[in-house]
Amino acid sequence: TLLLLTGGGSVLIDYMKRGQSAQQIESLTGRIQWWELAWKKYEDAPMTGFGGYAAGRFLVMGTIGNNIASMHSDWVETLVGTGFWGVIPLLAALGMAWWYLLRFILDPDRTPEERQLALETVAVFTVASLRTIFSDDLTSHSPLQFLLPFAYVEYMRYRYAGTRLLITAPAYIGRYPGMVQH
Repeated sequence: TLLLLTGGGSVLIDYMKRGQSAQQIESLTGRIQWWELAWKKYEDAPMTGFGGYAAGRFLVMGTIGNNIASMHSDWVETLVGTGFWGVIPLLAALGMAWWYLLRFILDPDRTPEERQLALETVAVFTVASLRTIFSDDLTSHSPLQFLLPFAYVEYMRYRYAGTRLLITAPAYIGRYPGMVQH
């Protein structure tokens, strides 16, 4: 609302352009050309790829004559590097993390603090997940913005599994004296 009322929308658009021309923005700063060539290479070896962490940099970018270290997309980099099979673990990890996070937010058995933290984790994870399209943060860099939400999901999953075990199988209460039934 503030941008609309003050006319600051043009300032925001100029900031988002970062000095790029319309042609650069339309080609996603050259990424479209890289991704098209990567897709052609992927079609040559869709099941095996050409080598993780190497195919994008040396095969695709070397063909273009560009000395950039990555394809600037986790998905394209994974496809050309490891083939179809490499994408499956990425999709599984992201899908399971999203499933659990949304489940934690809606679970009435979680404390308000846990649900609030899950909601905040969803915010971070949304940005990180969207960045996988235009960046290689998940596969090529130290992916702290992914590891922290994954760690939280695993912590909550563990707590959730322990609580459900006690509720569905009360015979275990005697074996684990530190655990109490909710």
